[in-house]
Amino acid sequence: MVRLVFCFVFSLLAPQTVAQPYSGTTFIAPEILTADDPTTYLGIRYAGTFTVDHFDARRDGYVDAEFFRFVTRFADGQLINMDMNAAFGSTETAEEVAVIYAEAFGRIPQILREDVRTIIVHEAGDEWYALPGEITVHFGSYKLDLEEGVIEESMIHEGVHASLDRLYDNAPGWRAAQRNDWGFISNYAEENPRTEDLAETFTLYVGLTLYPERLSPGMKMAMKKTVPHRLEYLRRTFPPSELTLLR
Repeated sequence: MVRLVFCFVFSLLAPQTVAQPYSGTTFIAPEILTADDPTTYLGIRYAGTFTVDHFDARRDGYVDAEFFRFVTRFADGQLINMDMNAAFGSTETAEEVAVIYAEAFGRIPQILREDVRTIIVHEAGDEWYALPGEITVHFGSYKLDLEEGVIEESMIHEGVHASLDRLYDNAPGWRAAQRNDWGFISNYAEENPRTEDLAETFTLYVGLTLYPERLSPGMKMAMKKTVPHRLEYLRRTFPPSELTLLR
């Protein structure tokens, strides 16, 4: 009997696994940021054509290819190389596409932009991908991303990978919050707890912090019930003053 009571009490105190609210967070809240929000993007110039070893998700690795390079300027003084796959066919077409993504990049918080040095855009495919310092976009997903309004949300997600992962993804405070919560905000986060949980949670945290009125009551409740310790960690580490366009 004592053992049964102990097990019952322990089960009340221990975090429990619950069904994840979403499959992935990028597509569920397309108005976290919108094309009507301000951008720090200032301008672009063509810098030449180069053969560069860049990641290509279609080939699941780095591949030497020819790229049109554009240098983009932002209001905080940041310069980003936009390397556009020469398969776009012309510098004019490549520049038009580069501006689309540069403007979206300029809408995300500076803390997610500050470590990015290069944005790579391939002419086809539907993947987004990021490593420290660089974001890779496949333009084949543009029409769907535009229709669903998730270009800025995808930039937030990849900005976390490019600028924050190396410092915070394995931080003791983040891992403790992960252990103490009831579950994960998405199936994608649960399936990849060491690589995607921070980006998945941070995307909705940006909305909850900057534009809570853009999130549904159900979404805000799901976040507070499922990942309260993660949210508290993010509030302490990245308060609203850290989520500005310019600092």
